[in-house]
Amino acid sequence: MAVEHLEKRDNESSIGILCYQIATVSKQKSEAMFQEASLNISTDQAWILAKANEKGEDGVQQSELVTEEQIVGAKSQVSRLIQDLVEKDYLARRIDPNDRRQTYLITTSDGLKVLHQVEEIILKRKNAYLYSLSIEEYNTLMRLLNKALHAIKNN
Repeated sequence: MAVEHLEKRDNESSIGILCYQIATVSKQKSEAMFQEASLNISTDQAWILAKANEKGEDGVQQSELVTEEQIVGAKSQVSRLIQDLVEKDYLARRIDPNDRRQTYLITTSDGLKVLHQVEEIILKRKNAYLYSLSIEEYNTLMRLLNKALHAIKNN
């Protein structure tokens, strides 16, 4: 019984390491492609731009960007990334007239141009690694990864 438990723990560790490696290599390759395209943006900043763009003209609250998934990082890191995007004129800040404590981030026209280039690069990256999987394999992989994520969050 103890050996079975140990093997399962080792497998969980291996899965975590493999997922981390996939995410790290993918991020590095995406950032290299951003540099090749002369985009002055990181993958974390691209994620922030995408989240702001999802909200349209309403914008996104900075607090919404520090998520439980911690895709970007701590609040201070998100603040630095946002400030850089504002300085590059990719994001604009809008203060809520009803609650001046609330600031919304809105994607500018320059930000949209960069975001469209980023989306093209991400699509190329995604197609490059998904090309090696059949549709069935891809669906199975996604189902299993989501199942593992759900199990980790709820245990």
